[in-house]
Amino acid sequence: MAASKHNVKLLLAPVIEWIERGGDAWEMNLAYWDTRRELMDMGEMFDGPPAPLLSNIDTTMDSFSPDPGRGTHQIDEVQLRKELTAAIEGLRRLSFLTEE
Repeated sequence: MAASKHNVKLLLAPVIEWIERGGDAWEMNLAYWDTRRELMDMGEMFDGPPAPLLSNIDTTMDSFSPDPGRGTHQIDEVQLRKELTAAIEGLRRLSFLTEE
């Protein structure tokens, strides 16, 4: 069963808000993981067509560090924004972030 469009929108609400309006990237990251945990606790599996893009988002969020002394495996806010924007665009093409 594919992830519900409604839950994908809920999951990505803090991400989209941050991309569009800016703000604290770390706070957005924490809000994303809190929302993801809550949705999974309610039974959402995030599988089906959006799964590869959602997996990319998870990896991106996991790799982000606001610390200027980040390791070579970590990304900064510029790279975070770039990768999240690409994944959001992909989810829009799949119609998982439409207004329906």
